[in-house]
Amino acid sequence: MKSLTNLREAFLVFLSLTVIAIFNAGLLWEEQRISQQYMNFELTQMLELNQNQVKKIRSIQAGYEIEVSKVIREGTSSTSEKINLLTLQRNKQVMDALNEEQIKFLRTYCACCTDLVSFAKMFE
Repeated sequence: MKSLTNLREAFLVFLSLTVIAIFNAGLLWEEQRISQQYMNFELTQMLELNQNQVKKIRSIQAGYEIEVSKVIREGTSSTSEKINLLTLQRNKQVMDALNEEQIKFLRTYCACCTDLVSFAKMFE
């Protein structure tokens, strides 16, 4: 009978720790989402993107994420190469959505965005 009680207690501890871990993961995800939204607003304002550009970039990012998830599901040996190729294609499409002044601004002031990963991720 004592082993059954110990088993129940161990299960309750395990369950409690699982709930705490899930809660912490949710908090981290929410923090990241809020931070990302702020960065979205900042970059949208800095680049003076119009609504059409924002929609186009969001569409490009959504298509990119769908294709990346397909590549990951396939799980072949060339997964990273395919993702790199998709990233380059996405970056080119995003750059095509910008006007010359925005591209110049991006290249001048956003050295951290040279591969546009952080730039494109802002429109999720």
